[in-house]
Amino acid sequence: MPHTSPFRSLRVCYCIGKLRFSGGVKVLFQHVRILRSLGCDASLFTKSYSGLEELYGIKAQMVERFDHKSLGNPQIVVATVPEDVKEVWKEFSRRDTRVVHLIQGMYLANIDYDIREFKNIPKYRDSWIRYLLKRRHYEKKRKSVASLYRLDTIKVAVSETIKEEVESTTRKECHLVPNGVDRTIFYPRGKPMSFEPENTVRILSTGPATVKIKAIEDVLSAVRILKSKGLKVGLTRVSYTPETEEEKRTGVVDEYLENLTEEEMAEVYINSHILMLPSVEGEGFSLPPVEAMSCGLPCILTKIDTHLAYDRIRDYAYFVPPHSPAAMAEAVEKIIGDEALRKGLIKGGFRVAERYSLEETGRRLDDLFRRLIDADTR
Repeated sequence: MPHTSPFRSLRVCYCIGKLRFSGGVKVLFQHVRILRSLGCDASLFTKSYSGLEELYGIKAQMVERFDHKSLGNPQIVVATVPEDVKEVWKEFSRRDTRVVHLIQGMYLANIDYDIREFKNIPKYRDSWIRYLLKRRHYEKKRKSVASLYRLDTIKVAVSETIKEEVESTTRKECHLVPNGVDRTIFYPRGKPMSFEPENTVRILSTGPATVKIKAIEDVLSAVRILKSKGLKVGLTRVSYTPETEEEKRTGVVDEYLENLTEEEMAEVYINSHILMLPSVEGEGFSLPPVEAMSCGLPCILTKIDTHLAYDRIRDYAYFVPPHSPAAMAEAVEKIIGDEALRKGLIKGGFRVAERYSLEETGRRLDDLFRRLIDADTR
């Protein structure tokens, strides 16, 4: 990534109300690290810690409020959680500070998914009053998103699909700063895992089961199908939240890991055979597939906009329809039995991983903040 910049004195503050380990929080630490390498005075501020205080050698600073008394007089303030965005906008919009909304999720698509799902839940389907109350709840959420988007913040998306949603909703420009992978950590080590019949095929699944768009239940169903056929497969689940009771009840999870460092996560990738990611529409940017591809791991992904947006040439993953455990199980069997298919997926994955490097993230951040500063000095 670049190490020089025309704005060495630039002060940038990232704000997040509750600091707990997640992919989105990791991105904030990455940005601060990148900006510091560019010569910026960049810091991360939070109101509370929840099992995470420091990452990449960067320690978050505790404050009571995101205001000028706590943050000083930064040129740029970045927030990602809607409540935090509204707070920093209220505090800094009348000052000589640019407020950046770093958008890491597809808010409207997530609401639409929740609406489709709750309609099928018996207690709402069978009660008109409950249905109306729940519907009103989601209408309020939609209005809240609309009011958030109406704020005159600098909007920055971490994926093309998020950028498209924001621009189609607001009719205003949304900048793109894609997430990146540290390829000094995520890279192949030696020979790839053997798919010989006597070996147990290790399937990897990441993300919290409590986040419905992750559709972890589909992974559990697919692995149950494979095990019922007598195939030697093992499932490793990785998340930043504890294993749910439902996951425990299924009996198909062979290993459950929490809150891994990047180095530990890289070891999990290189000791797995296949990554299975069954997310549905509404996923903002999924970093695990890119990390897995960078380590040489074949991926099974659902055919959703976010997964398809990694590259125009779709040879980097085996795609299946959303909510299709049987298709996912079939994909595992095909990858196990077809060496040419495996090599093709790995080759395509390496190409995609090269596009999502931290160097590219740094270049995009450098370009964005350069333009913001240039606009302010005209």
